[in-house]
Amino acid sequence: MEALERRAFFLLLAVAIVLAFDRGDFTSTTGKGWEVVVYIVGLLFLALAATLLVVAIAPQAVTELPKERRESLLFVAFALTVAAMLVMVLLRAYGTYYLHKHGFPG
Repeated sequence: MEALERRAFFLLLAVAIVLAFDRGDFTSTTGKGWEVVVYIVGLLFLALAATLLVVAIAPQAVTELPKERRESLLFVAFALTVAAMLVMVLLRAYGTYYLHKHGFPG
């Protein structure tokens, strides 16, 4: 396995972990307009990162991209994954703040 594929594998694993720990249940109970938009943007970041990873590790017969271009796609996918993590942290932090200020609904 080449170094590029190894890095892509670990980044794909990070995308899967972020998606697994991402919770969308707030959208049905407490989500406001901006929270839903931010959540959807985070999901789009993850989807785009996964797509870039697939293109980056595709065989040469499928897509004829030079190694430098593949490495730049990996970097962009990494940046999008980090952005999705920041979105998740922002939404959880706001949820914690909201519960602290207003208490549990009920």
